Amino acid sequence: MSASGPDVDEKRILEEQRVIAVKTSSEVAALLQCTDRSVRRACGQGRLRATKTGRQWLIRENDLDTYRFGKTPHGPHQPA
Repeated sequence: MSASGPDVDEKRILEEQRVIAVKTSSEVAALLQCTDRSVRRACGQGRLRATKTGRQWLIRENDLDTYRFGKTPHGPHQPA
């Protein structure tokens, strides 16, 4: 990185990372092995954090991980 900010190659890499980090509801449905409608319903109900852009839901990978695995890295609390 230069003193004036990131150079062209660094900007391109950052943009590519942003693109990879977002999935459509169809892509998420394929990963979860469920229907696109189920994913869109979860997004609309707020159970799966997402952003609606036009008619399409966009889900960040970290929000998908939270939905799939819970908020803690060890999974949901198991009663003793």
